[in-house]
Amino acid sequence: DTELRRGEAETEFSWDMRGVTYIRGVDYLVRILMALGKDKLSRDSYYFWQYGNGQRTKRFVLCSLLRVCYPLPQETGADLKAAVKGTRIPPDPTPRM
Repeated sequence: DTELRRGEAETEFSWDMRGVTYIRGVDYLVRILMALGKDKLSRDSYYFWQYGNGQRTKRFVLCSLLRVCYPLPQETGADLKAAVKGTRIPPDPTPRM
């Protein structure tokens, strides 16, 4: 919760977020996306373990959490669509050509 509400300044938990390896539920996915706001996704979090990158920026931490976020076994695309409804997250991003 603290990391999802943080500003640009690092929190006391930012360094520990690198140890989170599994999050379940579309509710968490939506909360993380909302916390990310207009920031773009970062691929840097994917290479964190390989290169020992010590980043703890808001964008880096949130993208790291997104990377380990999975739906619950009973959740479907319809659940995700319902969770996104009423938020500022676009339901269907424009495809790139």
